Amino acid sequence: MLNSALYRSFLIAPANRLDMLLKFHRFAPDVGVIDLEDGTPLNEKESARDTAVQAAEQLASTSGPTRIFVRTNAPGTVWIDDDLEAVAKAPIAGIVIPKLGTTRQIVEIERRLRALEVQNSRPPMEIILGIESVSGVHNIVDIAAHSTRACAVYFGAEDYTTDLLGYRTTDGEEVLYARSRVAIAARLSSIAAFDTATLEIRDDDRFRHEARQGRNLGYQGRICVHPRQVELSHEIFSPSEEEVDRSTRLLAANDASLAKGIAVCEFEGQMIDGPLVKRAQHIVALATRYKQSTTGA
Repeated sequence: MLNSALYRSFLIAPANRLDMLLKFHRFAPDVGVIDLEDGTPLNEKESARDTAVQAAEQLASTSGPTRIFVRTNAPGTVWIDDDLEAVAKAPIAGIVIPKLGTTRQIVEIERRLRALEVQNSRPPMEIILGIESVSGVHNIVDIAAHSTRACAVYFGAEDYTTDLLGYRTTDGEEVLYARSRVAIAARLSSIAAFDTATLEIRDDDRFRHEARQGRNLGYQGRICVHPRQVELSHEIFSPSEEEVDRSTRLLAANDASLAKGIAVCEFEGQMIDGPLVKRAQHIVALATRYKQSTTGA
């Protein structure tokens, strides 16, 4: 279920690069992901598990705002069973399962996790669902509904478009349906949603543009493939001062109107009713959460 944790940024780094992993707290993403999958070379899959556990232990010994997850290899690969066994011993918040395509996969993984958690006497781990295939997009509503510990889902546009036999474009029309479907499924299951990555790591304007698109579609955050994108993601997915100010004034106007027995009122040239009030309440609540995360209040 969607909780008070923050989900604005999902910074991913290769599991075989201890030097990069130990910088997670410095860059302060909301979620730091140790990647055993695409980011780790094939010939280092085995040794990277030990590095992932080592990194998690060192990160756990230092204070920081980042919640640490490990992304395993995909269901059906020769590595995933050993990945799960290794990370169940690590002090992490949870795991990320990439390329999920069926409900059977998530049910089996959660069954395996329960056994490993009992074996290692550890609390339950959360799961971030990875949706980056045609089958995953098609089945995401059922996958999310069948997961008992999913806290979030991410959409991977590059793998999805490749699987679709489509082509990536700058306007992203080819992934609009898939992005929307994943965001809708997340909302139905009351979990957070991370939008796809911007691979042009030096193009801040493009990142901001695509992040705003994702926010408008209902995403709470974005995958970051470079540390410099974390700050940009927090900028876009945190309510601006202008949004908070207007929402606060709108709520005050609505309260004054209700006190007079008027359910619908005019505010700065706009008719205000239930949906707009709920949106304003959401913005103010988000701003409060983000302020608390930065001040420690």
